[in-house]
Amino acid sequence: MQYVVGQDETELEKCFHNLCQKVVYDCNLILYGLEFNKHSSTLRLYIMDEKTKTVAIEDCVRVDRALSPCFEEESGNSWMPDSITLEVSSPGMFRELKTLEHFNWAIGERVAVVLFYNLEAQGLSKKLKKSKKVVGLLKEATNKCIKLEIEEQLIEVNYTNIKKANLEPQVFKS
Repeated sequence: MQYVVGQDETELEKCFHNLCQKVVYDCNLILYGLEFNKHSSTLRLYIMDEKTKTVAIEDCVRVDRALSPCFEEESGNSWMPDSITLEVSSPGMFRELKTLEHFNWAIGERVAVVLFYNLEAQGLSKKLKKSKKVVGLLKEATNKCIKLEIEEQLIEVNYTNIKKANLEPQVFKS
């Protein structure tokens, strides 16, 4: 998993990624991402069904049960912590976008992007030019940048200018 936004995985997270990827794939799901909190020894796996872009609780339980024997088998290896709390869930409605694959899955969706530097695009409102957070429709993701439709304009944002990005679905209040 190659990150284009945020920090790369730690060596320990890479080991967990390699271990978990196949198990999740064998459950006909995708390993969206993972985090390991070394202070609490908590491994959080984010999984999803590529077709529905979500996951059912039954899928989380299935992955959890499938990983238990793998963790037991790896328990003697030097990289494996003595005890682990495993949490398996969906990446959520407001899921973070960190990899090129994440951005490609989000094409056509509304995304929020926190920037390091203000946008320089011509024709944008003054308010938007001064903002470090923009929300727009994700139109394209390349190896270097994303293209967002903002204020009826196509804006190119390089990954180097993205501090954080996530889906920003419209929530309708009744």
